[in-house]
Amino acid sequence: QVSREEITAIGSTDRDLLHHATSISDPLEVFNALNVDGCESLSIDDFCDGIWKLATSKASIEVQRMEKQVTTMFQRLKKMETNYRDMSTSMRNMERNQENMQKMLANIDLAMKRFGRAGSFS
Repeated sequence: QVSREEITAIGSTDRDLLHHATSISDPLEVFNALNVDGCESLSIDDFCDGIWKLATSKASIEVQRMEKQVTTMFQRLKKMETNYRDMSTSMRNMERNQENMQKMLANIDLAMKRFGRAGSFS
């Protein structure tokens, strides 16, 4: 993991290398650009991939951050859509189960009335 604290405490040599690779002088600005979720740390892979993209892309850091945010939002939306579908299926199953239970209770109630026992489940 690479934390916000670590990135602000890097030495001058690493700061110069980061600036040379990304054209951004403030390491915290680099961290914030890569950290679209607002977490206190980034995985090493996310950090390295982000630095690589910053170093090789012609797009500005702001555009790259927006691209990453849009990608993240799309992934979350797809997950929400899947969850919604699963919940809808569960609700339909629950409704069918409730209908079946009501039919069973009505049959029990009818049987009890036939045998002269009072009581009602409906």
